[in-house]
Amino acid sequence: MAGNVDRPLRPIRENQRTSSISESEYEIVNDTGNMGYDIPISAQMSRRDNRKLWELNYQEAAIFLQEGENNDKFYTHPRNCNALPAYQIAHHQWFQVLDLAAALGLLLLAACERPAVPFLTLPVGVHGSLEILGQLILALQLAIKMRWLGWKTFIKHKRTSIKSFTLAIMFIESVVVLIRQTNHFRVTRALRPLFLIDTHYFRGVRRISRQILMSLPPILELIFLLMFFILIFSILGFYLFSQVANDTLLAVVYDTFSNLEKRKLKRLYFHKRIGCQHAFKLLVTKQDSNTVNIRNFIGMLRYLRPKKKRLDAYLIFKTLNKSRSGRLSMEEFYGVYSVLDLQWQPKQEEFKIWSSNFRYPFNFIFKKLNEFVNWRGFEGFIYLVIAVNFAWILEETISLSRENIDVKHYNFTITWASIIFICIYTLEASIKILGKGPVEYFTTGWDLFDFLVTVTSVVGLLGEYFNDSFFYITVLRPFRLLRLFKVKRSYRDVLGTLFVLFSRLISLVVVIMLVYYFFAIVGMECFLYVDLRNCCKNTSVEDFYRFTNDSRTQGYYYLNDFSNIMISGVTLFELTVVNNWFIIMDGFAHHIGEVSRVFFMTFYIVMMVVMTIVVAFILELFLFRIQYRRKLKLDDIDDHAKQTAHVYLSDEEKIMCENDDYKWTGGLIALQKDSTDLQTPYLYRGERYRNKMDFSLRMYGDEVKSWLEEEQDSRDQTIHTMTELRRRSRPNADLEDLDEDFIPSPTLPTPREEFVQESSPAYYNPGAENLQGESEDQEAKRE
Repeated sequence: MAGNVDRPLRPIRENQRTSSISESEYEIVNDTGNMGYDIPISAQMSRRDNRKLWELNYQEAAIFLQEGENNDKFYTHPRNCNALPAYQIAHHQWFQVLDLAAALGLLLLAACERPAVPFLTLPVGVHGSLEILGQLILALQLAIKMRWLGWKTFIKHKRTSIKSFTLAIMFIESVVVLIRQTNHFRVTRALRPLFLIDTHYFRGVRRISRQILMSLPPILELIFLLMFFILIFSILGFYLFSQVANDTLLAVVYDTFSNLEKRKLKRLYFHKRIGCQHAFKLLVTKQDSNTVNIRNFIGMLRYLRPKKKRLDAYLIFKTLNKSRSGRLSMEEFYGVYSVLDLQWQPKQEEFKIWSSNFRYPFNFIFKKLNEFVNWRGFEGFIYLVIAVNFAWILEETISLSRENIDVKHYNFTITWASIIFICIYTLEASIKILGKGPVEYFTTGWDLFDFLVTVTSVVGLLGEYFNDSFFYITVLRPFRLLRLFKVKRSYRDVLGTLFVLFSRLISLVVVIMLVYYFFAIVGMECFLYVDLRNCCKNTSVEDFYRFTNDSRTQGYYYLNDFSNIMISGVTLFELTVVNNWFIIMDGFAHHIGEVSRVFFMTFYIVMMVVMTIVVAFILELFLFRIQYRRKLKLDDIDDHAKQTAHVYLSDEEKIMCENDDYKWTGGLIALQKDSTDLQTPYLYRGERYRNKMDFSLRMYGDEVKSWLEEEQDSRDQTIHTMTELRRRSRPNADLEDLDEDFIPSPTLPTPREEFVQESSPAYYNPGAENLQGESEDQEAKRE
């Protein structure tokens, strides 16, 4: 090993700079993968072919890691080198933006087609042509996808097959619309959200949708059971005039959702490991098939993270190389996903603050300010001020309510109390910025929250100065009381959950909007020309649909119709919030027929399930924060919000990272194996925010260990079974010792294999399919 890594650090010639990373004069590709399958591997191959093979392996290894990171199925991996250009085009950022624009454009056409929003109406020829243009762009994306997948894998991929079938039907309908120059009954427009869900930028929405569908079976079972009992008691009620008791779904939904979260974690965890195994196999050499050198790792990183600088790439490698051997083992390579997105900055010694380099007496003053803002008494004083401010706002609000004052027209004047409180908050923020430093202050979650609340308070004070013209800014005064959430841990968990939900609930909101779109299109096609004014004569809902010139006796439920996409959305929202939804349903049922109740009942059940899952999602996230804090014995889960890594570099390493003329070598890391970090003068700090998967892996650490043990036991059992089968196939197996070369590595899969489904990673044996081929080679040698 030492002979491989201890190479002299030397500059290269100008004509070698373009291939300095991929050039390998001593090491030969161990496995070509799919990209270089047609290029034979031999010790006599030219340097040009060897360099080409390495570049193809770097690119394919990066693709494997991307597939593991994005949870893409491995059987959609590019088949060969000819499929690589199509794969690169389909995954190019601009092409993904074009795909997103086409999908969004098709969705927005609903506002321009019949029935159109009045001010957005377009002629049939215009919106029909735009629709076909968007469909052709989506068809181009599918054609490119088929080019790299092949038609067999293309059909096997369910989401792609459904998209292709839907697009074909909608294209035929669009052509018919253009030929006839008129719209017809087109309920298939409700399937347009499928195109948006399939885009790259809506992966989160796709995962949430898949999770909702996977949660449906136990929920539907409970709904059927509930409907069964409702039917029984309805029959009894018909005879006994009794009422039906209702019950909730939430406990079953939460239990299903939480179990599904853990299964999803296990599947994603092993999916990433398999991606690492495939990539690792392509980066090792024939000289050493158990470790990856720095040159090949950074060559792969050029394709996986093209924007990474030379220094950042080396710091990532050294962070992974815990053994300080200068080469990465398989276990070290598994951690690549956790360090890829670290942001690196030079760091001074830990005990220094931001003002340590200031001249005297400024460094002394800022040091005292730092000690003051970290003093518990200072924080307690601020909490006391907030509590007093709360009592003052409460007393003022009670006084206004007793006097029956119209606050919209009340002249809010600045009081000395407001000025004093705002000055204290502003002074606190200023002292913290000077004491902690701008970088630390504005990168700390709670400090940033305090700053935003203080700015809001100042804006509210300005609103009081401008009298009633800034009423809606004046009502922001109570927001300063949100800082009391920091007092207790339970309050922090509530607010912390709220902050996390703001980002994660976006996907859920998009899912709900797409469900609205689906039912809005169906509603417009089925109930377009329904006029509910003065309908339902001699029924219990007659008054709700009365239309008269007297607004006092007029009902407004006739406004809930499906005349265009916007009004349909409002109608569906009222149905969602259960705003007398049965009155709306009865109106359509009396006007059209009882069959219309199917639409409203279906929408009600679907939204009930979706909203229950949203509640379960919030509940699971809230309980996870509490359990995480208790299990890891933390005062606040935000203490683990950031992942940090510290790496020391020597003078030689820094020179190598800053100059493109130097070749990569891991020998400098190996030389530091027996030394201490204090002997290397340059310290760098890498940081990134942990995601939900990072927290989950730490939370379920014991379960993860058991998963790995089960996987290893399964692999060992598979290898043992295959070995026994090979022994039986040879007549003299009992008289010969089994060559160790016959047993494949249990940790290094071969990319040429048929890729395993990630749904069962624990039973994946990457070496089993190579077993027969190796046995035949050995037999040929003996003959």
